[in-house]
Amino acid sequence: MLYGAVSVVGKWHRVPRNYETTGPRLYHPSLANRDESATVKALLQDYSPGKDVWYAPDGITALFLPRRMVIRQADFQPLEQLRREVFRTSVPLRVLVLLPRHFEQNAKGIAIRSSFVQAKRWEKVEIPGCNYIRWAAELIPARQ
Repeated sequence: MLYGAVSVVGKWHRVPRNYETTGPRLYHPSLANRDESATVKALLQDYSPGKDVWYAPDGITALFLPRRMVIRQADFQPLEQLRREVFRTSVPLRVLVLLPRHFEQNAKGIAIRSSFVQAKRWEKVEIPGCNYIRWAAELIPARQ
């Protein structure tokens, strides 16, 4: 818990002069190279509050996103733990998963996407200036 508070203060002190913050006005280099405002705007471009759920890879990223979400500390979770997680829904919805680019090399990306067992097809979206890859999939619940 202390780590989180200390890291927020540290990030606040490291903000480069030309870095554009948004929302909580925190420096979050994992989210954007330089312009958080443009990155968040692009992430939200086709966001539907009544239908979409976010998967945020950490608590700081969650501060920049609206509404419903699953928050994990995926960078600190062992791969085997991520592989054991299972997410299901009882209503149709779309999940928007933000993943650091290095998760595609260390197998965490596929483990996290596989945990959404009702996903039919994943769409990969790379947003200029964003340090995450956004994955989207419709989740279709089994008939009851």
